[in-house]
Order: sequence, then structure tokens, then C-alpha cells
Amino acid sequence: MSNRRRLAAGLTGLVTALCVVPDTGRNVAAEPMESPLFSANSCLECHLGIEDIHPGFELTCVDCHGGDETQTTKAEAHVLPVRAVPNDERVLPQGYDLPYQRFKNPSNLRVAMQVCGNCHEEAVTNMLKSPHGTTAGHLGDGFYENGLVRSKRPVYSIFPVVDEDGDVPPQAIGRTSQVPGFRTSGPKDQIETHYSDLARKACMNCHLYSEGRAVDGRLGLDGDYRGEGCAACHVAYAEDGRSMSGDAAAVRQEPGHPLKHRFTSKISTNTCVSCHYGDASIGLHFRGMAQLVPGMPAGPQVEGTTDRLLNGAFYIRDDNLTPPDIHHERGMHCIDCHTLADAMGDGNIYPQMDFAVEIECTSCHGTFDQVSDLTTSHGRRIRNLDRVGDRFYLTSKVTGAKHRVTQVAHILDPQRPEYNAMAAGAMDDKHTRLEGYT
Repeated sequence: MSNRRRLAAGLTGLVTALCVVPDTGRNVAAEPMESPLFSANSCLECHLGIEDIHPGFELTCVDCHGGDETQTTKAEAHVLPVRAVPNDERVLPQGYDLPYQRFKNPSNLRVAMQVCGNCHEEAVTNMLKSPHGTTAGHLGDGFYENGLVRSKRPVYSIFPVVDEDGDVPPQAIGRTSQVPGFRTSGPKDQIETHYSDLARKACMNCHLYSEGRAVDGRLGLDGDYRGEGCAACHVAYAEDGRSMSGDAAAVRQEPGHPLKHRFTSKISTNTCVSCHYGDASIGLHFRGMAQLVPGMPAGPQVEGTTDRLLNGAFYIRDDNLTPPDIHHERGMHCIDCHTLADAMGDGNIYPQMDFAVEIECTSCHGTFDQVSDLTTSHGRRIRNLDRVGDRFYLTSKVTGAKHRVTQVAHILDPQRPEYNAMAAGAMDDKHTRLEGYT
């Protein structure tokens, strides 16, 4: 084991020990400790008590963030920006001050291949080509609908992307170009003249090259706070964006900081809906909420609406009018159904989301005639779905709970105890091609 790895192992053990020190009424984690470790790594002299970001893997602070662990002052140990970094929702250029971008967030997609990609190369490669990374579908729709391109097949993404493996299925595309900037020519009274600027300012900051509009320190955006790049999903944020880290140097009163310095693969619905509440509003409908009718009163004193601002707005919340999705009602999370390929891509550049998303209702619930074969529409095994005899169970990736998965073929069979006459009346030959979400 290298000296650096031994040091990391020692630091991990030290941080773990500090986290379980008995409560004596003193802030033990903030007190300096005599240890030869600090002569080699000064990071924990300030960040004492910080959580191990990736438990089980021996990583030092500088392995991810860069910087100089031998220095004893903040200015010398940290990587400082070489030019001003705007604290707003604009998407920075792809090569904008990369050492500082890495220091601030090592999972930023601009540097993720050099950091996360050391161990997760395939995952990072796929993510860069996925809809979460390119937003090609949204950009393609907008440019076509506003008459700026002639084809419905998207040609733009946030930054240029090329599928270099040469294996491009019919539903995918081989490459995209960077979305163009603001047009300085064209009639000023026509929307198409200005559309590309709208895409640059609005569409792209919902995706993973940006933290969105809930940047560090910006108040009033509860529910929007999230990270950028891999951290957007794999690092949890509180609804109000406040830190609860054990890090002695954590900023606690300013919103826009991670809940803790810790990766997670148990990605909850709360993380997904920090982005998925606009546009098609799936994150609202899933939880039993809906956007207000313009001018509609709402708030704590208005029955049938939310009692606090979320995403800067109140919503309709009425179980009779907008009941939650049954999966949410039963305690399931988005990733319980959605697969790794759904969220992080499968190595292809898909021009529309419906080509990229492989999970379908029939993947788990089967068809009118056949029970589930435990695979997605792309033929991949659903790892958390199992069959025991003629029963099917889905294990939550977040809670570990087992959920019984009803099979459509069973509820249509009069010989089975699951038979449902109302369902049988609706699920006939005329509806075999109708999508469940219709």
C-alpha cells in the first residue's frame, strides 16, 4: 500500500473515531488533536469531523479535490480561482478554470472523467452521452418548433458529444454540436431570433452542467438545492439547502450546501424532484401535487393547496383532485423502478427521452397475456425484481422493503384470486397499445 493510501486509511479511521466520541458537553470534533497525521495532511486541522465521502475506498482529500495537503494556510492549501466565477445559474464554458471547478466539486462533469472516471470510467462516459448530460431532446424540440432547424432529429446538446464506439442503434444519433449562442441578426419582433438565448439561459441549467437556479446563498428556493454533475444525484441536500455535516468548517446558515459530505447510491424521491417538477411535472404528479391555475389563491390558509413554498411556489394538494401515484403512496422511490441506464445512460446518444428510458409498466407488471419476464424494454435484467413461484416482488433500492408486484394477466384471469372485474372490463383488445400513463 502506498504512503498516501496508508495515510487515507488512517484519516478514515480517525474521522470515524471522532464521529463516535461520547457527548461530554464539549465540541470535541472542533478541538485540535495531537497527531503525526496532521504534519502530513493539514486538511483535517480545519475540516475535523467531516464525513468520509466514499466509505470503503481509501481516498485522500487531494485525490478528489486537488490542492496541497502539506500546506497549513487556507490560501496555500486550497485551489483558488484564477478569474471571477459568477454565482448564478449560467452554464460555464466547458474549459472554465478546471482546477478550481475540480476543487469546488470533483464530480463536475467537466472534470469527472479525471476524478470519478478513475474507477467509474464507463459510468462517466455513459453519463456524458445521456439525456441528463446532453439535454439534446429538449433542445431539439425547441429549435424545431421555433423554425430554426428543419429536422425533428436533434443536432444540439449543451456541449459537443460524439459516440466514438461506432455502435449506434437506429433510435440513437452519432454526434451532437454545441447549442449556438445568441443570434445578433434577425427580426427583433420574432421569437425565433431570441429562442437560442432562452435555451442557453433556461433549458440547460436544469441539467448536470449546472446547479440550477438554487446556487450557494440564494434564498427562497426550498426544494431546488442540489449539486452539479455526479453530485446532483449522489450527494443529498436538505430541502432548505442547509448543511448538517460534522465538518467543523461547514457553512451552516447559508443555503446551497450538501446535507453531509457523503455519497449515496440510495437516491430518494426528494433528490429527483429537485429537478423534475417543471415541464411535464412528473415529480409533482407522482407526489399528488399540481401547478396552480393562474390567479388561484393558495397557501397555508387555503384548503387543498400546499402550506409552504416549494420551488418558489405553492401547489394544489388535494387527494380527491390530485391523488398521489400509487407507487409513491406505497412508499416507493423513483429509482425503485427506473434503472441505471434510465438515469445514467447506456452509452448511446438518444435524441428523445422515450428512446432512452427502458423501464415500462409491462417490464414489472407484464402484459394482458403474459407475466413479466423480469427484463426491461431493452432486454436488460431488472436486478431488483424477482419471481418466487407465481408471485413477483420488487425490492426497494432505497429502503430495502419488498413490494408485491401485481401481474396484469393475473387480475384479468377469472380463475385467480387477484381477478378484478372492473379492470377486466377496461383492459380489452381496444386498449392493448395504450400506454399506462395515458
